[in-house]
Amino acid sequence: MLFQLPWDDELFPRAGQLELFDAFGSATKELHAFAGGHQETPEHAPAAWLAFLGRHLA
Repeated sequence: MLFQLPWDDELFPRAGQLELFDAFGSATKELHAFAGGHQETPEHAPAAWLAFLGRHLA
């Protein structure tokens, strides 16, 4: 499971997002946090998503 966390999310408080991530029972979960708000996705994020999928779907 890949969980993306915008550190300054104006819609979902960080504490709640971290609590949600902790609640997932997956042994292969990953948390990718980045600076910015809810609508801001860094340029490198899609490559990280594809790498995660490549590791877990191969």
